[in-house]
Amino acid sequence: MSPSRRAQILALIAVLLAGTTAGFLARIPFAAWIANTGVGYAQPDHWHESVGYYARLIAERGQSLPGLIGLLVTVALIVFAVVRTAQQGDPGTRLVAAMAWAAPIVVVVGAIALGTHAARYLQPLVFAPVLVLVASPRAIRLPARLRRSTAAIVGVVLLVVGGLSIPRLADAAARPDPDLACVTDWVDASGRTGAGQFWTVRLPALHVADLSRLVQVDHQLNGYAWLVNRTDFAVGEVSFLVEDSQTVPWDLPQAVQPERVVECGRYSILDFGSQTLPLGPQRS
Repeated sequence: MSPSRRAQILALIAVLLAGTTAGFLARIPFAAWIANTGVGYAQPDHWHESVGYYARLIAERGQSLPGLIGLLVTVALIVFAVVRTAQQGDPGTRLVAAMAWAAPIVVVVGAIALGTHAARYLQPLVFAPVLVLVASPRAIRLPARLRRSTAAIVGVVLLVVGGLSIPRLADAAARPDPDLACVTDWVDASGRTGAGQFWTVRLPALHVADLSRLVQVDHQLNGYAWLVNRTDFAVGEVSFLVEDSQTVPWDLPQAVQPERVVECGRYSILDFGSQTLPLGPQRS
């Protein structure tokens, strides 16, 4: 490697480190408004739970033919990346090929070491191995006429497919949702404040007359401060819960039973009437 190339690489590394340090320092003045300081992401004592969680994800993916094919393709690309790393002599090509297998390993090991439980953290496991296909690209020379014909055909196909999808999208956007209307009408008419978990309450909260009438919580009624206004948690307590098939079983802070259950199709409203449930501390 030439001295000039080495100097460029060191300069880039220095810029990245300086930018990262500046970003961490810039967070300090805004600490009071940051729900998660970053400590919440590190739970190394839960590593065994992470192993089980990610193992179940892989097992579930392998139960379908498309999922199994995807897993096999990913493994094949990673193996190919290791081979390309060992064979290549050019530093740039070797670096790209190495990233194709090193990034997935670092992400998986890091996710388990931190005790995380989220499939989104494993995204590099899917897209990073594809880097091996561009580690040493070779230009494909095609006649100008063939290039123009191919571009025209692809353009027409995209235009037709896009045109055919517009009616379906418009119909889906305009179609009434009676289950959602049932929940929002009940909440608006009650005049009270309730709660629900993230995936359940996001949609109803956007359609009620007063957004703060539906507080976002976790399964233990701790305030879930993620993509919401923190003032929502000032109410301190709620008197009903909204749940659906995505709701994690409730672990309530006190032994109470709802006075009634209002069925709204895919939603259920657990109405505790005059009883109130206290909200726990905020988390994200």
